[in-house]
Amino acid sequence: MNKVGDVSLTVGIIFILVQLSSTELSITNTLHQYNLMLNTDASTYISQLLFICFMIAAAAKSAQILLHTWLSDAMQGPTPVSSLLHAATLVVAGVVLLVKVAELISAVSLTQLQLIGIISALLGGVLALSQTDIKSIIAYSTLSQFGYIISISSLATVSLAYFHVATHACFKAALFMCAGALIHSNYDNQDIRRFGAMLMQMPVSYAAMLACSASLITVPYLSGNISKDLIIEAHYSQYKHVANFAFVLGLLASTLTVIYSIKLLVAAFYSTSNANTTHFSSSHEANLYALVPITILALLAIVLGYLSLGFVIESNLVNDLFIRIEL
Repeated sequence: MNKVGDVSLTVGIIFILVQLSSTELSITNTLHQYNLMLNTDASTYISQLLFICFMIAAAAKSAQILLHTWLSDAMQGPTPVSSLLHAATLVVAGVVLLVKVAELISAVSLTQLQLIGIISALLGGVLALSQTDIKSIIAYSTLSQFGYIISISSLATVSLAYFHVATHACFKAALFMCAGALIHSNYDNQDIRRFGAMLMQMPVSYAAMLACSASLITVPYLSGNISKDLIIEAHYSQYKHVANFAFVLGLLASTLTVIYSIKLLVAAFYSTSNANTTHFSSSHEANLYALVPITILALLAIVLGYLSLGFVIESNLVNDLFIRIEL
């Protein structure tokens, strides 16, 4: 899947080089906007080709619909690695790419991005709801959340896309770390049907997972609520049929997020234990090397959105800053 994205990205770069004789974004964006003013039809056709190339590349890296199947297979790696990949590195690459080339594809991108992203968000929710592997549930949750981000990755809402990337990184990294603590405590078992009654054995992990799940399901005033709510409102504010459709699908995907998050919490902490007596009696909390980053991430999942909201919404320079920043 990632090689498909790599090939598509390479073709897009070559096409830009042939058409505009440069791959420097500041130059290509200016030249493309100038061509749009001179020859609308030809420039729109070029934008469509570039959009196809870059959207395939972004969908492969950010695990969007039709190119998402590698995501659950990647969960075979160590849980801290999964936490890093899903929160801050690999899946973010597709969003960064779309933001960087937003001006090149802006003539045709908005409607397509809305549909691809929001359908991926709904698909991620459905897949997460059907899983029994704890890491796969959280992995497909990543697919769903990045569907929201892809759907809003147009030039006018760059700040919203990156805002949700930042808040999502906090609570999703903490969720993966909590999942790793649960797996280790249950003798490397990842099936949530074999969990249960872990509340007393793992109180810190439970508190962190509860806070991060609350942020994920958009409990008011938490980070996830602030950033995701802005994305859904941005869809609704466009007064177009496609945007209204995206708004409805976004609400459905958000509802599924609530269901599978509660399902995970109930299966892990509230239900009767299904583990054997020896394993359950020896269950224990993670050590400080895990609890310290989990606690920090959980606190950020609670307060980051509130602390950053004024900067994201009110700053006149925020869009330019996010476009030019090197991540």
